[in-house]
Amino acid sequence: MSLSKFSAEFNAFNYAYGINPDVPAFQVISGNAAAGTYAVTLALGVVYTPDGKPVSPVVGIPITIGSGINAETVTPTGVSNPTPTVYGTCIITAVFGFGHGAGDLVKSGDFGLQEAATAALAYGGGLVYCDRQFWQAAGITTNSGFTTFVTGYKSLSANVTILNGGGITGALSYTAAAASSYASTTVVLY
Repeated sequence: MSLSKFSAEFNAFNYAYGINPDVPAFQVISGNAAAGTYAVTLALGVVYTPDGKPVSPVVGIPITIGSGINAETVTPTGVSNPTPTVYGTCIITAVFGFGHGAGDLVKSGDFGLQEAATAALAYGGGLVYCDRQFWQAAGITTNSGFTTFVTGYKSLSANVTILNGGGITGALSYTAAAASSYASTTVVLY
């Protein structure tokens, strides 16, 4: 079992709920049959990384909901999760392009990147490591593809740095001020 957090390093793939086979998806218990802005209620509001770190939906961090032609990635505009371990108390609001109801699964929409960054921020900062499993799940094959992926997200804190663990020479790290898009640094990792 790989650790989700080692020292101040957070393995993004271990936060990829519903993507990583060791971290289950959330399950919708009620929603809406039509597209639009609405809320879905989840069975539970927390899942756990392989080594027991909690992961919950967060406003502003994308989720992928549904399956087949109705699967879509949306960004929650509201999350109410007052008692994550109590059935039916986690509610996510977003603008949905499809109806979603009981039985639909909710997965990480960013393969664990921002979930790991949220965990790092809770510890005052740290390094989010994106290993080969992360790359494979996200369909990334090149350093430039990784750069495009990462720079599409906003930093949660200048104290959180993203590390390219893809194993290709010329890998860079990424950081930015809070609420700014991640940008590559001059630090070459290998």
